[in-house]
Order: sequence, then structure tokens, then C-alpha cells
Amino acid sequence: MKKKIYIIVSAVLLVITLTGCFKKNMEADEVGSLFVEHFIFQKKEAEFKENFVDGELLSKQLLLMTSTFEDTFSNVFDSVATNFSPEEKNQLSTGLMKSVREHSHYKVKTEKIDKNRIQVAYTIHGLDYSDLVEKTLESIFKELMKNPEYSDESGKKGLLQAFDQSLESAKPVEKSVEVSLVFEKNKKKWELSKNQDNELEELLFSFISGTNDKVQYEKDMNQMLERAIKNASNSL
Repeated sequence: MKKKIYIIVSAVLLVITLTGCFKKNMEADEVGSLFVEHFIFQKKEAEFKENFVDGELLSKQLLLMTSTFEDTFSNVFDSVATNFSPEEKNQLSTGLMKSVREHSHYKVKTEKIDKNRIQVAYTIHGLDYSDLVEKTLESIFKELMKNPEYSDESGKKGLLQAFDQSLESAKPVEKSVEVSLVFEKNKKKWELSKNQDNELEELLFSFISGTNDKVQYEKDMNQMLERAIKNASNSL
């Protein structure tokens, strides 16, 4: 009986050992998707940390970058309300990123550069942030025009409510943009090639705003602001 138990236990240990030895390394065409799934959509954390060099540290750096970057998108509302509290800014950024993750989508194309490097081209349909902001501002401008005595505190409360309502009809942009990143293999893991901070920011910007052109984005937002004021005025 003891001999049978020993044989069974030995067989189980052998299977576990072999499973560990023959564990499949991540294929090159999976790298780009895994990176975005964790960076943008905050999924597959364990798989990301396992397959990227210094995955734990990189994950924290990407999270910090996202948190810092998303806070700047509330600046467009400064014409209506200022001095947002940290809690109010968090409400705006949390709602924004939730909508980004629900509505944006992408495709990847992987090309081999050499033995250890690949280039991943992302075709991105990001959130139509301009449309989202326009609906929000148009709604709050109507209230401001009806009641010029609107206090700053009331303006902030009204804006947060209007923003939440606009999120319900959020959608991705129709026209896609493309951003590319280079990854390289380091032993059995992957890492971003150096000096790609601008490309990383461009990738994040594309998902949040639907464009990878910051100059054009600023122009579009200025035109949108004028349009929102005009539409609000015409509706009264």
C-alpha cells in the first residue's frame, strides 16, 4: 500500500516538474496586446508581471503615468468651474477612464525587426472625448445662461452631474489613429525599447481622446467650446 502511494505521489511531482520545465514563453505576437490590456484596460496584471522585465515596477510606473495624465483632462472645464477638490477630480477621471475602457477598441499588427526586437502597430478607435465634453458643457452653459448668479459650488455640482449624464451616451471615434511601440526580448521576458516616453504618452492620449495629434486636439477643443456656447444660447 505504501509503495503504491509513493508511486502515485512521485508521478504527481513529476507532472508538476515537467509542467514547470515546459512552460510556454510568450509569443511575439502576444506582446503588444498584453501590454495594452494591462496599461490601458488594467487587466491581466499577473500575466503582465510574469512576462515583462521588472514587471512589478513597470506596472506601477504605467499606473502612475495614467493617473497623472488623466487628471489633466479636467482642465477643459476650468471655464465653468475651478478649484475642483481631489475627490471631484477623481470623480471626473474615474468616470472618464471607465468610459475609455468600455468604448475604445484596437487592433495590433506585429512585425519582426530582428532576432530580439519587434514593432507593434496599434490601430486605435479611442473615446470621442470632444463629443463627451461638448455635451457636458452645452448642458451646463444652458443652466448658466438661465441663472447668471450660479455660484461656483453650484457650477461644479452641475458640471459633475452633466458629465455623468454625458458618459451614458459616450462612444468611440469613427476614424482610427495609429501608434507604434518597439519591444525587445531580454532572455525569456520582454521589455519596452528605450526612449519611447513620447510614444507611450501618444498611445494613452489616443485611447482617451480619440486622436494622437495634440495640436489638432487643442484646435478641436477650442472650436467645440465655441460651438457648445452657441448651441446652448440657441436652445434658450
